[in-house]
Amino acid sequence: MTAATMPDLDLDHVAEVFGDPDSARPMLEYFLETVEPSVDALGRLAAQNDFEALRGTLHTIGGAARTAGARRLGDLCARLEADLIDGRRAAAIRRLGVVREAFDCVGGIIRAGTIGRPA
Repeated sequence: MTAATMPDLDLDHVAEVFGDPDSARPMLEYFLETVEPSVDALGRLAAQNDFEALRGTLHTIGGAARTAGARRLGDLCARLEADLIDGRRAAAIRRLGVVREAFDCVGGIIRAGTIGRPA
């Protein structure tokens, strides 16, 4: 499965980790609140050429994303982190916007408040 075909939010994972949707919602909202400042910092870190901090921030976002079931976001962060480790800084910086896009997609799902509710 590639990042393009991964769900923005893996609801099976959410159910497995957090239990019922009512229990999951506060934890997912906490994920958004605590991770968004890190997502916001990515552009600043890139502009400052602080590649070690950028790599660490991507690692942190990716780990939190995978725990929360945001598989695509986690995978994207891991790929960009690998780019930085492998010296492909320009490629990683060009693609930082996809992290924001993936985070915003997850945020939209969580903030809609429909997790676990029938469509």
